Amino acid sequence: RHARGDALPNVEVNAASWARATARRLSTASPRPVLQSARVTDVAAPQDLKGKAALQEEGSVLLTERELQYRALQPPKGGVEADLRGLMASSDEPLSHTAADAGKIFSLERSSAFASLFFHTGLCGKGRQEQAAKTAAALVRPEVLELRDELLWRAARPADAQHSLRDSSGLVLVGERGHGKSWALNYAAAACEAAGWLVVLAPWAADWTMGVGARS
Repeated sequence: RHARGDALPNVEVNAASWARATARRLSTASPRPVLQSARVTDVAAPQDLKGKAALQEEGSVLLTERELQYRALQPPKGGVEADLRGLMASSDEPLSHTAADAGKIFSLERSSAFASLFFHTGLCGKGRQEQAAKTAAALVRPEVLELRDELLWRAARPADAQHSLRDSSGLVLVGERGHGKSWALNYAAAACEAAGWLVVLAPWAADWTMGVGARS
């Protein structure tokens, strides 16, 4: 409130100027991103266990689908730069990985060993989780490097030597459910394929015991 009436015209002028400036800013501002939604696969939360959400068991993890709402932001004109040197393995080929690559990821799509070996049969184990998560990369684990090196070491020994492949009737990979046995077999098989082995892949034992196509 103003005690003098002659101050009111100035207030009106200032308000009008502010309104025009605001209108100019709104007209030149970028449009607000439209709210979008998508169905995603996520790890089940405690509230999902109490509700009626459809749950899917994958190893030791429960997954569920949920509706995700988001606003897609426009990337900067110059792009987004990220330094992935400490995240990515030195190679995408399992035969080239070393102990320094443990804990890092590599691309399955760019790996020629995985593409040639699993093109017809698919990966060993349940692939629903990988398909749902659209997995295109995998983690190099110390255990899979150990399995790979064990097989290659046995193959390099003379045929009549102890612990050679000819001396071994078979190898059994043991581990608890959901700890990565199938993935270890996938990795070792791809490494052996790259090393020049003739790999006979049977990802589903039911095909041998009940006939081809028994999985379905």
